[in-house]
Amino acid sequence: MSSLYLIDYYASSNTSFLHRFHVLAKLIFYFTVLLLMVFSSSFYWLSFFISLILILVLLSHVPLSQVIKWAFFPSFFALIFALSQLGAGLLPYLTMLRAVGAALLSIFFFTTTPYPTVFSLIAKISPSLAAFFLFSYRFFFMLLDSFTRKVRIIRLRGGFRGLKIFSHLSKLTGYFFVELTTRAEKIYRIMELRGFRGSIPVTSFQRFRLRDFLLVAATFFLTGVWLWL
Repeated sequence: MSSLYLIDYYASSNTSFLHRFHVLAKLIFYFTVLLLMVFSSSFYWLSFFISLILILVLLSHVPLSQVIKWAFFPSFFALIFALSQLGAGLLPYLTMLRAVGAALLSIFFFTTTPYPTVFSLIAKISPSLAAFFLFSYRFFFMLLDSFTRKVRIIRLRGGFRGLKIFSHLSKLTGYFFVELTTRAEKIYRIMELRGFRGSIPVTSFQRFRLRDFLLVAATFFLTGVWLWL
């Protein structure tokens, strides 16, 4: 089973005070800090943001080692881009810090925010779009589980050795295209029989509390300090 399942598990099962913040307050914090990191050209500011996120991860009771492991993959692709910037002073280092910070921030947000609460905000704008994301969210993990099992079977049979890897990868791609289409059609027909008409009511019982206002105020204060300095 892929460790990506743990993202959903940590978001839904943990009970830290960071999990209890309103999703809107966390979205404001997430996008604000993300923009500050993207537009920051200071090594010290980027280091500060990364340190802040790591402290929040520790306070959320999400295993730090697992978060760093997940953040490694997008950071690896950023490393290739950073290497092309060698000779441009601090630019390659800033590129890496931005990539690491963005990856850590995104993982922190999704491991402390259950997906249905995010979909509840989307449902206020478009119920059909919220239903699409809700189906995609569950469907993704179903296909991921199936993909992991197939890859394990092929590896045990020696299918990823030598030139066989290209043949098996092409067959695996075709198989999952058919599997995706078949499952999607089957699930849609089942939902139609149960009365599905293009939207699913997605609601959240969260209410904006004092801690949420404090988080938003702290986010704006941090932005003001960043702009001032």
